[in-house]
Amino acid sequence: MRGRANLLFLAVALAGSACACHSGASKVRAMDATAIGNTCGNGSIEAGETCDGSNLNGASCTSLGFTSGALGCAASCRFDTSGCVGALSLTVTPSRTTCAAPCGVFFDATTTTGLQNGDYVGANFSWDFDSTKVDPTGIHEQTVGFVTAHVFDNPGTYQVSVGVRDLAGHAGSTTVTITVSAMTGPTIYVAANGNDKNAGTMALPMATLAAALKANSAAQTSILLRRGDTFKVTSELVVGASGPFLIGAYGAVGTAAPILSSTAGTVGSITSPDIRLVDLHVVSTAAATIGLNASSPHALIERVEIEGIGSTSTNGANTFSINPTAKPVFIVDCHAHSFQGYGLYGTSPNQLAIIGTTMDNFGGGEHGVRLQGGTDNGTTTGQYANSSYMAESVVTSNDTNTAVSAVQFRGNNQNVVFVGNTVNREVGIQPQNDSSLEHVSFVLAEGNLVNDPRPNTYYVPFTVKANHVVVRNNIFVNAVLAVAVQSHPLLPVGYVDDISVYNNTGYAYPPAGGDMTDQVYLVGHHGTTGSLIVENNVLATAVTSPNTAILSSDHMGSDTEDHNLVFAPNVKGSLSNPGSGTGDLVADPQFASTDVTTASPFQLSAGSPAVDSGTAVPVYQDRLLSARPSGSGWD
Repeated sequence: MRGRANLLFLAVALAGSACACHSGASKVRAMDATAIGNTCGNGSIEAGETCDGSNLNGASCTSLGFTSGALGCAASCRFDTSGCVGALSLTVTPSRTTCAAPCGVFFDATTTTGLQNGDYVGANFSWDFDSTKVDPTGIHEQTVGFVTAHVFDNPGTYQVSVGVRDLAGHAGSTTVTITVSAMTGPTIYVAANGNDKNAGTMALPMATLAAALKANSAAQTSILLRRGDTFKVTSELVVGASGPFLIGAYGAVGTAAPILSSTAGTVGSITSPDIRLVDLHVVSTAAATIGLNASSPHALIERVEIEGIGSTSTNGANTFSINPTAKPVFIVDCHAHSFQGYGLYGTSPNQLAIIGTTMDNFGGGEHGVRLQGGTDNGTTTGQYANSSYMAESVVTSNDTNTAVSAVQFRGNNQNVVFVGNTVNREVGIQPQNDSSLEHVSFVLAEGNLVNDPRPNTYYVPFTVKANHVVVRNNIFVNAVLAVAVQSHPLLPVGYVDDISVYNNTGYAYPPAGGDMTDQVYLVGHHGTTGSLIVENNVLATAVTSPNTAILSSDHMGSDTEDHNLVFAPNVKGSLSNPGSGTGDLVADPQFASTDVTTASPFQLSAGSPAVDSGTAVPVYQDRLLSARPSGSGWD
């Protein structure tokens, strides 16, 4: 197979298709079966389940790619392959195996051995972080990818079940035990009507976070701010406590999170490992970056709302900013909005997890998320961004002062997993510009929805100037070119190589006022001698250009294009060259729904000509993690 010195600027936190498949989803938690309302335990297999009790849906160890053994069904209605025997030796390295709740754990499976061609990017890794259902209300419990992460919110002994199938269909599995304890130290309460001379009990709370931090820094301590209160903080606060250490909230469920409000500059810093910030609301309109500087491993920011950062500045600021001094870092179920500039800027991050986080209603001409590795200068090698996992998140710029893009994986950057996200602007997998020598490699983009609703907007959902990228199970709405595979002037002409585009759906029906005469392509391949595979995709469009096609290529490189379906009903006459493969189709895909707000947009109807008419490709699950193929053939 082939400037930022601070770890986290948590703006003022201390400042005072589905395509060729039978099912699909566009929800933020598209990778999480618990979010789609399945009824695990009723003996019937619904979307998001691979089995239910004794109902294995006809599967066996051998049908899943193992050599022998007895297949079971876990309490989470996912296959239990612990009784199967396989040729692959699946190796999972967790960032830790014991911790206090809530705690984040980063998982790395890139050292798995026996994979065909050693290809962990193209292999299908499937994760169940709570296969024995220790936490029945847990979310984000299923995902895919060769690097992943999860936050264990409640104490318990969790069994993480992991399975893999490689390019040849061979399988392996393993389990990892994560033991999570409760915080054992004191709990300090802080309320707006308290007094800093108080003991910090619920009956006698302290009044300020600064005083509570100064008086309490022992490990296992929890400092809780009362919900519904507003706290103004004007001077720098240093979280130098011994981890694990938590700053969170208390009060009636449903009451608004405590607000931290300030217009000061950079005022907070973390100087110790294993600090958690949870259930807070940060408000600021300051022009300067205001936030939390963290330089510690296993920093967790969870369920934190941040608004207004940089909104009074022309250039904006960074809501979150990550540097390589600490790993891993977890930003989970947060909401950043009404800001100007970057939602998150990562400078060579290492083991960064962004999960279930929404960044919306922002602008300023920057990027929602930019993960930037170093740059080669001709004599030294730039520092790599390494092992980034972004899943089940939403990045949506506003239209009046738009962002340049939703997400960028740039610089020297490797081992990226981007799964189950919803964005309304471009995702870039490329050097930062044409004058920077940078190498992006080993990227999986799976199960994402990209939908820019603006009329007359020429946008490309995925731009790929990288080596070894797999793009599968994604939905691209209203793009004239969904995946652009392109060369770069400073990279060798063959560097952009080993690109696979499987089981994606392109749907280009321009909004009212849009240009109906555009020619639409699913994939473009230009300027590189590298290889490209495009198989089992669907492209449906309302445009009138007969040049509409699955692939636009200058044929400098190697193109494999086959078993794709095109539907362009408004073209008068025939399409010029819809596809060159013998298995290509020109037909109505018969989507059950094209409404992107529904749970399963672009799911194929039972009579769709795309069903069972694909070719065997190494994509063994659809966007809902249901097994593929699910009928007599590949969709």
